[in-house]
Amino acid sequence: MRVHKFKVDDVVNLPLGYKILSCQELDHTIFVWALVDPHETQTVTVQFKIIGTGRDIDAEQWTHLATLIDDNLFVWHVFIDENS
Repeated sequence: MRVHKFKVDDVVNLPLGYKILSCQELDHTIFVWALVDPHETQTVTVQFKIIGTGRDIDAEQWTHLATLIDDNLFVWHVFIDENS
């Protein structure tokens, strides 16, 4: 197993069996670091949603992953739907 970095978009293809370890902002871009098998050829499609404080979200569909503060100006909340 290895830790790999993936840019968070609306949809991300992750290797089958992944385990997300962390979600952080780096140079104004949001990433997840996940423990993956580097030899796994199958992927799964995972949906992410990034919203600002005060925005609506369907809490039954989305699971909170992280809250990030960008340059002490904006607060972003990252959600994941692993059942997509």
